[in-house]
Amino acid sequence: MRAMLALAFVASLAVAQEAPHTNVAPPEGEFERDLLAAASANGITKAEGGLERLLPYLAGIVQAAPGHDLSPLVANALRRPLSLDAVASSLAERVRAATATPEPGAWAALAQFAVDGQATAGGNVVALAREEAVRWRDLAVGVIRQHRDSVTLTGKNLARELEFLAAGPALASRALSASTTRLAHASDAERELVELPRGIPQALRERVERATTGEILAAAEHDGLLWLVGGPGANKYVMTHVARVLELGGDDRYEWNETFGGSEQLVFDLAGADRYESSCDFSGPGVALFGTALVDDRAGDDQYVTQRCFAQACGLFGIGLVLDRAGDDTYSSTSATSGFAQGVGYWGAGVLVDLAGADRYVGEKLSQGVGGPRGLGLVVDATGDDRYTSNGPSFASVYGTPDAFAAFSQGFGYGLRSRAAGGTGALFDLAGDDRYDAGEFAQGCGYFFGLGVLHDERGSDDYVGQRYVQGASAHQAAGILVDGSGDDRYTCKQVAFQGGAWDQSVAWLVDRSGNDHYTGFGLGQGAAAQQALGVLVDLDGVDRYDSPDAQGQSGANDYHFERDHVLSFSALLDRGGDDDTYSTARTNGATSVTSPVDAPATAATRSYGVCVDN
Repeated sequence: MRAMLALAFVASLAVAQEAPHTNVAPPEGEFERDLLAAASANGITKAEGGLERLLPYLAGIVQAAPGHDLSPLVANALRRPLSLDAVASSLAERVRAATATPEPGAWAALAQFAVDGQATAGGNVVALAREEAVRWRDLAVGVIRQHRDSVTLTGKNLARELEFLAAGPALASRALSASTTRLAHASDAERELVELPRGIPQALRERVERATTGEILAAAEHDGLLWLVGGPGANKYVMTHVARVLELGGDDRYEWNETFGGSEQLVFDLAGADRYESSCDFSGPGVALFGTALVDDRAGDDQYVTQRCFAQACGLFGIGLVLDRAGDDTYSSTSATSGFAQGVGYWGAGVLVDLAGADRYVGEKLSQGVGGPRGLGLVVDATGDDRYTSNGPSFASVYGTPDAFAAFSQGFGYGLRSRAAGGTGALFDLAGDDRYDAGEFAQGCGYFFGLGVLHDERGSDDYVGQRYVQGASAHQAAGILVDGSGDDRYTCKQVAFQGGAWDQSVAWLVDRSGNDHYTGFGLGQGAAAQQALGVLVDLDGVDRYDSPDAQGQSGANDYHFERDHVLSFSALLDRGGDDDTYSTARTNGATSVTSPVDAPATAATRSYGVCVDN
């Protein structure tokens, strides 16, 4: 009865709390009732500073976001923290639907849903005028450059930068709507290229020769930019002034050595092992700056290469999309001048979709699904045994840890501390035996009003990370890792991992089946500290949990206790009745309360948590 009352309390709270930019209440998660029942049965719900206080406290954190501006997914992740799995599932459903009909318009609609809470473009939204883009472009680029190296914002242009941050959300909504509409008509743009009159007009011949090598079957000029149709042989394109390309075949090369100056750049490549290379910042395949960008590559083992910043499926006030439909592909973003690559969204969306092949993703920092303020950064890989790496050597550990590196990757959402709430960074791998290797802050991690999601649907997978990884969060954020099936290994070499939450945050790890092995060194395996909530759920298999502590046990709460008198909640839920192994004093086949609930409620002596093995 107490559990049902607690459930009713939480449900009424979820409806009552208003999240900006959405009127859809957060859905109930699959495990919310079980977690509430375990807390209630063990006295944690009504205890001083307990779950009945913590849940509305975390929901109220939404109102502390800078400008009260959160995208719906981020807002709902905080509003109903015991149902973070349902928020992640709402995104997963749309990823599966878009994968089933993988046209550019479907991915654009998904991007707008994630950022603005709508599945299609708004009705009467006025697109950004060119003069608005010119006004804000350099300032926006400057802010992003700072955010690569710092989570705060300072400098001589701070007043102007704050003006830009205030204008950003409204500009982003308009830019997304315009890009969604354009990408919904990508097939019309391709048809226009097919129907171009064959031959190169004499007036364009010199420009075409400067921009290409190889056989060009047709060319036209629109708004001062080139539209080109390439023949079946190997061609090279210098993309600075090329707005559209239809490539019929051959092993082609696309180069970006200057930032593209137009508002729409579309590439349709029908066959061949191609190379897409960017050698300057804020340029490359599927990079949209105040506009729309698309690469639709239909076949071949392709290479996407950069050593520069903001490349490979990135959107800044627009949508940048790379859609690679076949082949064993390599996506590489390396060097000390790299960062922001392979699905990055800032006040917009960057989406990288690979539909087939055994692919390799190599980054160093801020890569493989990164969502900055009011953004969606998304990577979707449909099939194949894939490898994801974002682990040095150019960016040293945030904590000065020897032989460790900063990553901020593989499903990472984050904001500018005290200045701008973060967005959603997500990585979805739908099949294959995959390996994820990352440094600090990665693999379904959220930071400062951001949401990080890593979702692996099928396969026996290997996750290796350093700190704040594998479903982790810090500072008013949410992070979740979901693994659907397979015998998986989760390894964290430091602390804060596998459902580890810190400072008014929410973190989850959900593994649905398989004989799994979890390893880490503190604040993990369903653990929270500093007025946070951490959960690990494992549904089946003979599982092993190795850590010197944690496993459903909370940490210190001194950050906000004197002011708020709220404590953290931690839970490890293992179902399946198998013979699981714990490195701590948890009991297989029973419920372990990880600290007494009748001690005085102080930041030093109280931590609420349970481990339920049934």
